[in-house]
Amino acid sequence: MTPEQKMAALFAAEAPPARDFAFEARMVQRIATRRFRARIAAMVPLAVAAAAGLWGLQPLWPEAARMLEQAGSATPDLLPVLAVVGVTGATALWLIQILRRYRRA
Repeated sequence: MTPEQKMAALFAAEAPPARDFAFEARMVQRIATRRFRARIAAMVPLAVAAAAGLWGLQPLWPEAARMLEQAGSATPDLLPVLAVVGVTGATALWLIQILRRYRRA
């Protein structure tokens, strides 16, 4: 019997291993947990920077409130501008998500 025949007989005699669905589920859960923690860890510096930025802008809030009170009569004129800014921001966020999907693929 040649070595190739011996190997073929050995592999033919063994049944393929059964899938352990419980093990696979645990591994998928661990991977998902690891990815979730990595995403949260990546967001921490952004949250700290945002908090620091808002803390730095805190002295300007009373001035901004006073300016908004004075601009109360101009509010109808600002609505189209606010609508354009909102649509532009939403479109930018949408495009960022699309670009991230293509970058991952």
